[in-house]
Amino acid sequence: MTEGHALEEFPTKFFQCLTPEIQQFDRELAQGVGSVTVNLREWIRTIVYTAATVTMMGREFLDDQPDILDRLWRFDADFFRFATGSPKSLLRKEHANRDNIIAAFERTYKHRETLRPNQMWWVTEREQLMEDGGMSVHDLCIITFGVWVAVNANSSPATFWLLAHILSTPGAADRIRKETASALRTDGTISNKSYEPVHPPSQIDDTTIGGYTLKKDAIVMCPIVPHHLDADIWGADANEFVPDRFIRDSSRFLPRGDEKQVRPFGGGVSLCPGRFFASRQVMSFVAILLHQYDIEMALGEKLPEIDMKTPLVGMSGPMNDVRITITNRVR
Repeated sequence: MTEGHALEEFPTKFFQCLTPEIQQFDRELAQGVGSVTVNLREWIRTIVYTAATVTMMGREFLDDQPDILDRLWRFDADFFRFATGSPKSLLRKEHANRDNIIAAFERTYKHRETLRPNQMWWVTEREQLMEDGGMSVHDLCIITFGVWVAVNANSSPATFWLLAHILSTPGAADRIRKETASALRTDGTISNKSYEPVHPPSQIDDTTIGGYTLKKDAIVMCPIVPHHLDADIWGADANEFVPDRFIRDSSRFLPRGDEKQVRPFGGGVSLCPGRFFASRQVMSFVAILLHQYDIEMALGEKLPEIDMKTPLVGMSGPMNDVRITITNRVR
């Protein structure tokens, strides 16, 4: 996926699918007393997962499988258990949930004329290409399921953390509203159309680093969290959310952040192919919410700690959800 005109279609459709979800929430807000209090993580996850699923698979898919988002949330929580390689006998519930999701993709694929008529064109073409190549329906649906998970996996926690930090930083929301006022567009400007192959990073020759020998062709996985929290790179406030980090004047202890040092999507030939869509999705969605609503932490709530105990292959979530109060903005 490359940036530019070819990448416009997917985000454009996402924001089209996002509009009904925002409108539905507006109706719920109008029925109340002017404001509502919700769980931030749950609220964000419901809106983002719904809009992204309708974008990729079509509204009919979700109507036919009304509980599939709940199953996806369970799969997200179970994912690290699959990664441990534990026998199926110890993960019966986890396997049953995953198998039910795959079965939903198989059912809708077999009836795709009525249950997936509005899925993204590239989903249709990928599946047709795999079927023409002799792949079974079960196997091609596993691959589509994997793409669907990837579309949803990190966007929700990224949106949660960005909004939670903004709400916890005095003045940040108003500054963002001012900065995005003239540029905010719900139709997006980039999308998802072209593809590049993705390869895991591997060692091309035997190399010794820090006393450790990396053998040729070995898969190399680098933990990114220590890098992103390294005070030698980011300064003494490396553990803090600093809105001005990348535009502030440098000092001895507080250097200006170098965006080239940020690696949220990996690097090299394994760089995440969906990085432009994900960035556009998260940043634009947060801007839309801030322009649409006044949002604040509910009384007694504070920024939660990061869940560092649960092994993940993507972005870590919070140790606990937080309550927020939402009111329509008077503009």
